Amino acid sequence: MDKSEEKKVTYYTEEVIAQILKYGRNLAEIQAGGTVKDTVLTVPSYFNQEQRRLIMDAAEMAGLHIIQLVHENVAAATMFGIDRMDTEKSLTVLLYNMGGKDTEVTVARFSATADEKNKTFEYIEIMGEAWDENLGGADFDKVIVDMLAEAFNALPERKGKPDIRKNEKAMKRLFS
Repeated sequence: MDKSEEKKVTYYTEEVIAQILKYGRNLAEIQAGGTVKDTVLTVPSYFNQEQRRLIMDAAEMAGLHIIQLVHENVAAATMFGIDRMDTEKSLTVLLYNMGGKDTEVTVARFSATADEKNKTFEYIEIMGEAWDENLGGADFDKVIVDMLAEAFNALPERKGKPDIRKNEKAMKRLFS
């Protein structure tokens, strides 16, 4: 079959995410030794309703029933609350999550209250969230590489030579 006869396949975003979720579901079923139908998925705080609907549609295509969509930092706060040892005192925590593309910050308070039977109930209060969907680790990488390139270009033995940033191979090495 030559290239002119190749059939081009186009996937919608939901279909690609559904394939990823289905693969994850298969891994979870192997690990659990049973069937996985219900799920809680994390999404970035800045996702709008359309993006959240896309995730829910993809999960449905993967055969998953979404119980809840949770912000990534709320999920991290929940895990922190489960693992924390001293539950007698209230504690306020800043959760900082920098990914490759975005940064999310959440302030959470962990407290406990007792009922009339003196049984203690712990709870998490999300006091605030902020995010920048355009500031992530990749941005810091670019700044560091730029600083390294400047320092390299400033070496006395480099005087009169072209800027290192014009050398594609050298830039790949700096980024790795």
